[in-house]
Amino acid sequence: MDDLMAYIHSHMKRNLAVGLLCVKGKEGFYEKYGFVRRPTENYGAGMIREYGEDPERE
Repeated sequence: MDDLMAYIHSHMKRNLAVGLLCVKGKEGFYEKYGFVRRPTENYGAGMIREYGEDPERE
């Protein structure tokens, strides 16, 4: 994770947002790196859409 954050910092432009999904109960790990839990007063819920084996049919 330290390497990933270093890469982001070395390549980021102004007004960058980085999103991630984590399994329930592991949020604290990412909070150490400055990520915040959602939803909050300023940010809505994280979202995901899953597809089956053939995404063209869904």
